[in-house]
Amino acid sequence: MRYSKLILIVENHSDSAELMSYILGKQGYRTVVAENIECAKNILSIITPDLVVLDCFVSEASNSLLSELKRQGLARCAILCSTQDNLHAYCKREGVGFSVKKPFDVDEFVSVVQEADAVATEKRNSAHAGV
Repeated sequence: MRYSKLILIVENHSDSAELMSYILGKQGYRTVVAENIECAKNILSIITPDLVVLDCFVSEASNSLLSELKRQGLARCAILCSTQDNLHAYCKREGVGFSVKKPFDVDEFVSVVQEADAVATEKRNSAHAGV
């Protein structure tokens, strides 16, 4: 199955960003990479991605990006990636729909992205149907 959906990857480690972009590209997704929060905010001011994969480095800056994702209605379909042990609780508290613990298994990462994609698609279809 081919996807043409756009995923914003926010990752400050270029090797990790390249790997995520490669994995998602092999699944048919288009990706754009932001190397930091400011770059991500600039991208979000120009385009609205279908999904966002965010390297979760908890800080005031990442909290402001989460606020922007919430404002744009993207938080429920966002995917946080982190080495933090409390990632699931953090996502739940912040209203973020999905998480992947680093280092991640490729199949697990793809599965979480596809699950988030399904939620995003359902959300868009409901919006278009006026529900």
